[in-house]
Amino acid sequence: DLGLGHLVNQVRGARTVVTCHDLMPFFVDGFYAGRRDRLFGRALLRAPMRGALKGDRLLTVSECSARDICRLLEVGRERISVVGVPISHTYAPRPNAEAALRAEGIELPSGPKVMSIGDCARYKNLELLVRAMATPALSGAHLVRVCARLSSGLVRLAETLGVAGRVVELGPVSREAVACLYSACDVVAQPSSYEGFGMPVAEAMACGTPVVCSDRGALPEVAGGATMVIPLDPEAPGKNPEVARAFGHALERAIDDELFTAELREKGLRRAVAFRPETLAPLLEAAYALAMGRAGTPAFESAAG
Repeated sequence: DLGLGHLVNQVRGARTVVTCHDLMPFFVDGFYAGRRDRLFGRALLRAPMRGALKGDRLLTVSECSARDICRLLEVGRERISVVGVPISHTYAPRPNAEAALRAEGIELPSGPKVMSIGDCARYKNLELLVRAMATPALSGAHLVRVCARLSSGLVRLAETLGVAGRVVELGPVSREAVACLYSACDVVAQPSSYEGFGMPVAEAMACGTPVVCSDRGALPEVAGGATMVIPLDPEAPGKNPEVARAFGHALERAIDDELFTAELREKGLRRAVAFRPETLAPLLEAAYALAMGRAGTPAFESAAG
């Protein structure tokens, strides 16, 4: 992994493959909590990154990240293999999802549910999602938050917009519960201002759950035309009221338009096949074959579709 790239120097004489999921720490605004964390975090990564560049092959998870590596590290595209993140078969449609969740002590509210999963770093752009939940058409919908709880600033915003009473904070849960939550919720929201891959999008599609995501980073690439993609405002990705309304209306459509939702489910399930382990294993094997200097899959082949 990129964070261990300095170890390449200790295995000279052996062929090495270094995985770099993304380079977001070096250019994404809001990746770090503050200036001190940013300076310290980037400094820690510089030595591993120098070592990683000595590897025989670089592996990354999206064409978007591959472009970032070429641009920021001045690496030739021919040295990079793209293999998406494998999505376990744990993530699949669950007909009895809510009953399974109750068995784990998780009781969801009735009515429409919008799921959001992950941390609350600023680049996750949860401000936009909170603003979208204030759309009048979503007045009966709950926002189900999984993993990190909303920051104090987002809680205050939710209170100001009258959304706070419809936010369900579950905190960290088991992977089994996450899979059930995808199926129990009506739609998954991923409004990030950047992602090197975007696992919730792939996991939700694998569960047959519609997704509304932003147009940033690798999200459209992973979605592969199987989700609703909302363009963000480059100047104010979380604050533009028109974008928030558009995101809210997309969530509403995923909840209310049954024919369209059924179409998204089918498209998502088909797209998710590209990220199953059995699909990605040959691409990963080919990447290692190329590192060993043997004939393998062409360097530019990927699971991006």
